Amino acid sequence: MGLNTTHGCWDGGYSSFNSFREALAEASGFDLSLMEGFTNNDDGIPWSTMPHSPLHLFLNHSDCEGTLHWQDCEAIANDMEALIPKLPQGAGVDFSEDCTEKTLAFIKGLRLAAANKEDVVFQ
Repeated sequence: MGLNTTHGCWDGGYSSFNSFREALAEASGFDLSLMEGFTNNDDGIPWSTMPHSPLHLFLNHSDCEGTLHWQDCEAIANDMEALIPKLPQGAGVDFSEDCTEKTLAFIKGLRLAAANKEDVVFQ
C-alpha cells in the first residue's frame, strides 16, 4: 500500500511522500511541521497567512486523495524546479531514491498533466 498519482508523479510510501514534502518545504524556507494540518495540535500556522505560492497547493494537499488541477500544475512544477539546487543530495531519511530524482519525476508528471489538460489525481 502506498500513494500513487496519475501521470507518474509519485508511486511510493506515505512516509516517503511526507519526507519528500518536508524536504521541499525546507528548501523553500519553512518548516512544514509548524503548518496547519501538520502539527500534533490545533495551533498550526494557517496556510491563509502565508504568501501565495503555487508550491503551497502541493504542500497543503491530502496525501491520499484529491487532485492537483491541471491549470496549477505548470506553476507548481516551476516552483519545484527552482528548489532543486537547495534539496538534500543523496538518499533522504525515508527515501529509497535521491530527493532530486523524486522531484524531477514529480515535475515531469506535473508538466505532462498540464500539457494534456488533465488533473493529477492522488489515489
